[in-house]
Amino acid sequence: MISHGSRGRASVRLLFPVLLGLAHALGPAVADIISASNIQLDANGDGSSEATLSTQGRMGIGTTAPSTNLHVLGNAYLQSSNLGIGTSAPKSTLEIQGTLGMNFQTASANATLSGNSLVLADASTSSGNITLTLPYAGNVTGRSYTIKKITSSNTVWLDGGGNDIDNEPVMSLTSSTNYLPYVELMSNGSQWFVTDRSSDLAGVAASNLVLYYKFDESSGNVATDYSGVDSVGGGLNGGMTFSSNSTTGLSGKALTYDDTNDYVLAQQDLLSRFNAKSETISAWVNFSKPGVIVAELGQKAINTSSHLAVMGVSANASIWVGYWLGTTAYMNMGTSSANVWHHVVKRYDNLDGTGRLSGFVDGVKYSYPTTGNRSLLAAVYYALGAIDGTHGGDGTYFGGLIDEVKIFNKALSDDEVRMLYQAGP
Repeated sequence: MISHGSRGRASVRLLFPVLLGLAHALGPAVADIISASNIQLDANGDGSSEATLSTQGRMGIGTTAPSTNLHVLGNAYLQSSNLGIGTSAPKSTLEIQGTLGMNFQTASANATLSGNSLVLADASTSSGNITLTLPYAGNVTGRSYTIKKITSSNTVWLDGGGNDIDNEPVMSLTSSTNYLPYVELMSNGSQWFVTDRSSDLAGVAASNLVLYYKFDESSGNVATDYSGVDSVGGGLNGGMTFSSNSTTGLSGKALTYDDTNDYVLAQQDLLSRFNAKSETISAWVNFSKPGVIVAELGQKAINTSSHLAVMGVSANASIWVGYWLGTTAYMNMGTSSANVWHHVVKRYDNLDGTGRLSGFVDGVKYSYPTTGNRSLLAAVYYALGAIDGTHGGDGTYFGGLIDEVKIFNKALSDDEVRMLYQAGP
């Protein structure tokens, strides 16, 4: 038995090699260490304590001041055995007989989530909606979060932090009149997946999405429509294929356009999906040459009969949007740098019968000075990157990259547009 009764020292420090030698000398006998002060164990002889046994009978690993019976500061690893709390015969890797308490985070402003798996989101502050950004999924494989909205006002936006959430870059929690929504998420190392949720979790205006091309395919010549309505494939033209024209995009892959004859054409008439004249077109573009980004067509053919270029880039690198009022109405939105990604939005709002055109470039809003009633074509097809003579000399084939094209049958709010932009790079 080793006994130390001096109260003048703060602790007893023992080197593990000494203890191992003592255990070897005593054989199977039991050795007692009695001290009136903390016992600190130095595992590697560096003069620092890796473990502490306090006078209250508490064991600390990685801490010299254990506050519970077992206090681990750092990671703990249990190999090939079960751990029981409240039971001496656990039948699972972790078995708890009793209650389980967890730390939680209350977020009342924009925040990036970190160590607390339970998050209570309070969007009742005067600042309005809040955005919770998830950590990068590749750094937290296997991590899960439960996020609960605890007030009925405003919206809680969930940002994938550079990854998708169930194939959407952003989602929202909005309150119904009966309950407050929640979502449970888990990272598989490449994106976040929803494992459980209330019924009102959705992407940005998901119920109003009529066309969505990600351009993440690796082969073939038809782009998949992810709108979730009817799949309206986008046919690649001008000799384009995903194997030859696919490149690294803003999110996953993107298509590169050669400014000569490349374009993508939606294969079905979408007129029936528009119950009003309101519309929002969102696209990420990286231009190297001027040209048309999006054209609306009255038939399944480009630059003939009924057609109108509604988004593009001028020769002076000004991004523009437009619509048809019985005549063309276009709005330039400043000069943008070539060969970098830009988020471009064309929005037409006819909710109250007074048509308003606005546009956004990288989150900055531009408003057309006059109102007017947008004229719908007899059919609605969309072409991406195609030549269209309705914008004069700038109506050429597009040169550069296009990614993440979304078309909605409503005018998105400024906040919804902001979330689409923030979900980018």
